[in-house]
Amino acid sequence: MELRDSLKVALLAKGWSASTLSRKAGVPKSTVSDALAGAKVSLDVLTKLARGLEISIHRLAYGTEDPFTVNPRESLEPLFGEEEIVVKMYRVVRKKQKERG
Repeated sequence: MELRDSLKVALLAKGWSASTLSRKAGVPKSTVSDALAGAKVSLDVLTKLARGLEISIHRLAYGTEDPFTVNPRESLEPLFGEEEIVVKMYRVVRKKQKERG
């Protein structure tokens, strides 16, 4: 789900207009309108919108709460455009010790 789609869903769920979100998030109405039209937004704006809507950034950006349903790098690049994105994922593996004998 694209940001504009999840933003529309969140606004409908709250029964809010773009103006209401603008006021609650502390961003210009034009910023909300641009995001609804599919424009890329900064991480700062995404954070403010999510806080204003009282939902997680992940819910707003992807339409889901599960961080493992998307590839982070592929999903973040279209959202933030030219900003540098650093994604680090770690895997913990328990190794069995070799038996001596």
